[in-house]
Formats: sequence, C-alpha cells, structure tokens
Amino acid sequence: ADLITEIRRRAALLVVDAERDSLYDVPHSTLLTSIVRGGAALNIVPDQCVVEFECRGIGITESREVTDAIVAWAKAEVEPKMRARYPDCGIDFEEILDYPALDTAADAPIVTLAKQFAGRNDH
Repeated sequence: ADLITEIRRRAALLVVDAERDSLYDVPHSTLLTSIVRGGAALNIVPDQCVVEFECRGIGITESREVTDAIVAWAKAEVEPKMRARYPDCGIDFEEILDYPALDTAADAPIVTLAKQFAGRNDH
C-alpha cells in the first residue's frame, strides 16, 4: 500500500512539476499503478502482492529515471520496515518492459512516414 501511495504521489508531481511538451495530448510524462494482484480471501493475510507500475516518458523526463527513483525509495523506506517485523519479507523488482521515451526528432524517417499515413504535415 505504501508503494502504491508513493507512486500516486510521484505521478501527481509529474503533472505539475515535470517538463512539458505541448506537441503531446498529455504534455508530460505519466506514471501509474496498473495491476495489483494478491490474496485469496478477505480473512487471509496474503503471502505476496504483485504491483505493476509504469512510467511513460515523453523524452524530456526519461522513464528509467522515474522508476529507478521509486525502486530506490522502496528499498530504503519500505523494505527495512517490513524486514524489521518479518526478516524474510522483502520487495523484489522485475523489469517487465523497457522502451525508449516517445520523443522522436521531427526529421526522423519514421516521423515522415507517420505524417504521410496521417495525411498531415504538422509535427
């Protein structure tokens, strides 16, 4: 729960504090928790919880920078509290997908092709 709350807090900061690019419908990088799985019943303490989160960078704020900071925060702030109470507890992070930020140079061949398909010439 603390991890999800921190991801949400940092997502809100991206909305107001991140650099912007008006060429995008959403003019800033985004961060969200998309999938949470854990537990079998309301009255049973789950043995694990899987939280999937993603940062989609627009090229100004790189995704890796944002997610690395979250991992570092969780390892420094959340995990020690878990282990103080239950030494075998911990947080494991696994990278599921890594892709470059969305920013692409206006003169890149793929941009020209996309403009042709769209029937537009604006960037």
